[in-house]
Amino acid sequence: MARFLNFVLWSHENCIFARTSIHFNPFVEKRFPFRIFPCDLLKRHYHNPNPIVTPMNAHLRMAVFSFLLTCTCYLHAQPIQVLLPVLNQETTGNLITVPVKVINFDSVLSAQFVIRWNPSVLTFFSLSSYNLPELNAQDFNIENALDSGLIRFAWESPNNTIGTSKPDSSIIFKIKFTVTGPLLSGSPIQITESFPTLFEITKTNQFGGLIPINISQAGITQGFVAVGYTVSGEEPLPVPLNLKITPNPVQDLVRIQYELPEAGPVQIRILNFLGQVCYTQLFDHLESGLQILDIPANSSINHGMYFLHIESSRSAGNIPFLKL
Repeated sequence: MARFLNFVLWSHENCIFARTSIHFNPFVEKRFPFRIFPCDLLKRHYHNPNPIVTPMNAHLRMAVFSFLLTCTCYLHAQPIQVLLPVLNQETTGNLITVPVKVINFDSVLSAQFVIRWNPSVLTFFSLSSYNLPELNAQDFNIENALDSGLIRFAWESPNNTIGTSKPDSSIIFKIKFTVTGPLLSGSPIQITESFPTLFEITKTNQFGGLIPINISQAGITQGFVAVGYTVSGEEPLPVPLNLKITPNPVQDLVRIQYELPEAGPVQIRILNFLGQVCYTQLFDHLESGLQILDIPANSSINHGMYFLHIESSRSAGNIPFLKL
């Protein structure tokens, strides 16, 4: 279901032709019709002996494309965000609901990504609360949901002209799990990509152009389920502490950088993909402002995916990282 976007732009006489071809999945190929934009004002006169016409057309052409570029940059300044919650103090055997929320979901033509979790802690139960136009069970691949803890999601807006928009914090669908992990276990719930399903959300602008957004351009808040303990007092906000790990992936050292909004105690945990705590440190008091902490990647942090959690008296942050 990988999406491959090919945009071809060329000029011919008085028009600029743009053709878009999108391969949404291995079984369906959708081709958008040719878009024809009149551009008499942009006709090239490079062979015109009049020395005034050529620079005027060149400047006008540059102004038009600069304007389009500015509009595109403005749209990217408001990135789409996809949010998952942190669920604390869950009990083995309980049925839990994980909503998938979005922010800045405006003029969206299509969306696709992968959701992963630890199947030894959470067992997939069902999908519900479809809240996008024409979204249904056929837009999900759940073949590997039980054994591998993976769901593939791919949806296209029925309106391929203006796309679909949703208010901020709208739930686009919900996933239900049965908690099967033992006490003190836990599982990250991650929005990611896995071949052939790459993360991509495609928007349209007022000119009919397509703006693909990949996983590095979107704002993603990952989720977590804690069985019998607490990792966060409330659902996290996107980048609540400006939390960073550099570099990521890490090798011998995990360098954590975050901004503490107010002085107070801070607890730091590193959990592996099974939800087991590999590292914990409690600071009784830290001053507000920028904080930098180096944690050696010792034998307890082997190769693989990990989940860093930082919690203060009024803020919490979560971020995944990879140990090489």
